Amino acid sequence: MKTINTTEITSATELYAVIGSPIKHSRSPEIHNPLYDEMGLDRCYLAFHIKPEDLAATIPFLRTNLKGFNITIPHKEAIIPFLDELEPRAAVCGAVNTVKIEDGKLKGYNTDGYGFVMGFTEAGIDVRGKKTLILGTGGASRVVAYELLALGCEVTLTNRTYEKAVKVQSVLQAAFPDRTVRVVLTDDIKPEYELIVNTTSVGMSPGEDVSPIGEDIIAGASILYDIVYTPPETAFLRIGKACGCQTVNGASMLFYQGIRSQEIWMDMPISEELRAPVYRKYQGKKE
Repeated sequence: MKTINTTEITSATELYAVIGSPIKHSRSPEIHNPLYDEMGLDRCYLAFHIKPEDLAATIPFLRTNLKGFNITIPHKEAIIPFLDELEPRAAVCGAVNTVKIEDGKLKGYNTDGYGFVMGFTEAGIDVRGKKTLILGTGGASRVVAYELLALGCEVTLTNRTYEKAVKVQSVLQAAFPDRTVRVVLTDDIKPEYELIVNTTSVGMSPGEDVSPIGEDIIAGASILYDIVYTPPETAFLRIGKACGCQTVNGASMLFYQGIRSQEIWMDMPISEELRAPVYRKYQGKKE
């Protein structure tokens, strides 16, 4: 994570942040602060470690001192009751990763879906219509499922708790009545999916030697996507690569969801000319 020289922050500096727990692994400041430098803006992007039990008490501070903030695990769903407005897509997905603050009002958005799809675009992978298994049923899984259903994919959700998976299934089915969304328990997964997406935190440092599913299931797929980006190659992706799968990690998803967040905060598009040097620097980061 980039170290910020707080002596450069003045009363005129606009503050933005990412909140989560844990937060030490976050690379978001490496996206936003270089972008501010590139644009010559007096803005600073910070990372705040906020425990779940402290979220409610932190909201007044965020509302008063920031212009906007991102949300990561475990607050993407918990933040919703504290918002004044919610964009339709975030409402369907039941998760928010971006908040814009205007006149003291908090409006929630979800830009993870945009970043997720850009990961495939950048890798040159066409997933339209693929038979897909999504690991996990948290906020990120709903976003991923939403985007894949929009691309015509056949989606199956898996979780160790059947009841939670069914709740997510019903929300997605209502949003896409012409699609079929299935549910399977983790212990009952069969090697029959072309695309498998891990939306859980399994495999994230320091547990990078753990895969959410076994090689027997992974070997049946042709494409693997892990939204985890630390480490850049999780055990899940490493096994997949050894089995001949195309693999995508969450680094590009993080970058492009961050760019979309900035576009929301600035109310303007960010050109390729502006983001390209930031992305090159971001890609060169060593873990």
